[in-house]
Amino acid sequence: MTTPNPLTPTTIQRLAFIRFLHKQGMHQSAQPEPVSGTAILSFQDAAEHFLLLSAEHLEINIPGDIKFLQYWERLQPALPGNQPLPGKHPLGRMNKLRVDLKHHGTIPSASAIAQAKADITAFFTDATPLVFGVDFATVDMADLVTRSKTVEILKAAQDRVDQGNIPAAMAGLRIAFNELISYYGERRERGNARAPFSFGPTLKTYRDRGYSLRNESRPGPGGRHQGHPGVVECDADSGPRNRLRTVCTVQHPSSACQRLRKRFHAVFRGQEPQAPD
Repeated sequence: MTTPNPLTPTTIQRLAFIRFLHKQGMHQSAQPEPVSGTAILSFQDAAEHFLLLSAEHLEINIPGDIKFLQYWERLQPALPGNQPLPGKHPLGRMNKLRVDLKHHGTIPSASAIAQAKADITAFFTDATPLVFGVDFATVDMADLVTRSKTVEILKAAQDRVDQGNIPAAMAGLRIAFNELISYYGERRERGNARAPFSFGPTLKTYRDRGYSLRNESRPGPGGRHQGHPGVVECDADSGPRNRLRTVCTVQHPSSACQRLRKRFHAVFRGQEPQAPD
């Protein structure tokens, strides 16, 4: 199906935002009453954003004081084959629920919310290919991420899902998260300003000779208590009055994290990861 204009990156991003609002409403609709009533507000916001974006995409001038149901009449002449935009009456019913909730304090019933959920989903399913030439389900919310490298990894993770490789997809999400946090955590040209997600110098070791340890673990060779990366390890010696005194060191867990990252990348690439150390 063709449309008058190709989809621009901005249009795709706004479609992704509309899908986000729709999914938000779906989650809200599953909440207990009366919290589930907030789903109507999210559904209405998603519908209004969609109608406004449709007018812009089809290059239709819309007055600032247009009423909700007037969009259908305005959009029809620009649609392929002069087809009417679907969902006018169901969404009109949903709009009334929104007005009653927001302006009159009437909490929608569970059945009304379920009906609105079905109506808005059917509307997006039918209207998105008609206006934009794409399926609503294929609109990728990864496009809401502004970091292009992260988006590339997220889309690759989605490909793994489509292939049925869920472990690789989960590894891809972890890699994308690391990439995004690492990017924004780097120091840039900000003068003396601290970078986002920066929490100061990394704590590599911590020593406390005043910490007492009694019968908490058995010492290993040389009196050293056995531990693991990222936990306290203690060297025992004899203190005053024969009390067991310790020198405690917090091991920096970066080496363990690096091994874990390598395993994520191996799974993401479809390689058989090595057994953990």
